[in-house]
Amino acid sequence: MPTLPWSILVGDARASLAGIPDRSVHCCVTSPPYWSLRSYSTDPQVWGGDPLCDHLWNEHRQYRDSPTRTGGEGIGFDDADTTRAQRWTTTNFCSRCGGWRGELGSEPDPDSFVAHLVEVFREVHRVLRDDGTLWLNLGDGYAANRSYQIRDNKHCDVGNTRGMSVPDGLKPKDLLLMPARLAIALQTDGWYLRSDICWVKPNPMPESCTDRPTSAYEHILLLTKSPHYYYDHFAGREPAAGTSRHDLTGPGYSAPGQSPQHGNRQTPENPAPTRNLRNVWHINPTPSDYLFCQACSGYWAGPNRQQVPKSVINGNTILTCPTCHRSDAWVGHYAAFPLELPRRCLALGAPSHGVCPNCSAPWTRVTDRALGGEAKIQPNTRPACEERGVSATSALRTNGRTTFNVSSIGWQPSCSCGLPNTIPATILDPFLGTGTSLVAATSLNLLSIGLELNPAYAALAHHRVLDALRSASLSADGSTSVNHHTQPSLFDEES
Repeated sequence: MPTLPWSILVGDARASLAGIPDRSVHCCVTSPPYWSLRSYSTDPQVWGGDPLCDHLWNEHRQYRDSPTRTGGEGIGFDDADTTRAQRWTTTNFCSRCGGWRGELGSEPDPDSFVAHLVEVFREVHRVLRDDGTLWLNLGDGYAANRSYQIRDNKHCDVGNTRGMSVPDGLKPKDLLLMPARLAIALQTDGWYLRSDICWVKPNPMPESCTDRPTSAYEHILLLTKSPHYYYDHFAGREPAAGTSRHDLTGPGYSAPGQSPQHGNRQTPENPAPTRNLRNVWHINPTPSDYLFCQACSGYWAGPNRQQVPKSVINGNTILTCPTCHRSDAWVGHYAAFPLELPRRCLALGAPSHGVCPNCSAPWTRVTDRALGGEAKIQPNTRPACEERGVSATSALRTNGRTTFNVSSIGWQPSCSCGLPNTIPATILDPFLGTGTSLVAATSLNLLSIGLELNPAYAALAHHRVLDALRSASLSADGSTSVNHHTQPSLFDEES
């Protein structure tokens, strides 16, 4: 377990997970590599088969997209031999045990990819507490045969850009349904699938397709180990429009029985009702606000990015590291999800008030509904309802909605240890990438563990988390000065 507020382990996720104790993680938020999308320049790993086998590998080569040839990321303009070499990736099958050696996401078929992810998440299942949650983001793609590669980066978030052939059982242009395939496989392996959340991107990447709508959403699977688990529904409550409330933020309108001065607008006497968070989340992708040079470990974030010199050659922007003066060592990551995404998952699934120092059981929120509070009829609602011939209570529940408020009145332990203090909960990301989930955990005062196979991404994540620690006024030497009774909340609710 981490002795610092965060720790990053470099290596195969399965090997790193093996060193984490059983039932020691409270929440896992992650986004594994998508199938058939791109290479992340990691060493091939052995998947499936017999771990004791003396493997005899049969080579299989496949073409993939060439590296990005810009000054911001990639290998530059003058290394043609390296460019040609990196267009090919090699995978192998063992002729003795059937094991496969290659980079996760470059499997020759969806079933193999899903089986390898199940292998990783079987270990996540072991380290996750019985009351923990797993939030898994995975995008989809289309089956395709390609003799050429898409070179425009704006198209790299969708479809097949690695030149793989159409898998057996699918046709060209078929939607792969990869999130559904993985969800069913994880269910079969013992996970509870509690929700399939639609992450809608209001401003998605453009596509050149003309025979289908542009892809503008991805899936977030909420999975658990048991039917009973920690989930802070209050942290995600959102404004609700009741039967007499069309615009809770505007000046209000006058319904029958209401005066124009009071109407339906939100006032201290007429607070905005809330409802349970829906499973459709509108979160825009955000561009990275950092630059990292792996040659000299130089890191520039936010306004400091202006310190990096720029030049334009043949219409391409070239960034030159001010420390080592190289333009070919920048670390980029195409698929980093926006900070709001893991923040929201952690606000719902990670014990924000802390856990018991003795047994690690989470403290849970206490609301007035938990104490038996009744639905409160909103002021000015009853006259309008009576005029329409319906009761105020039934009107408040029209179409399954309720418009009464739920208030948070404190926290209580879920164990019988009797200790009055708490320690931070621990979260995990087994596919860390550039460290966005750990940055989110830092902002919520959580302990965090990140696993990453690519050393360059791990180094970048290290700098991003350090930057977040400084911003949060936390000490990077392992100590924190966080009062878990007054810590900031994602949705600004009162605790």
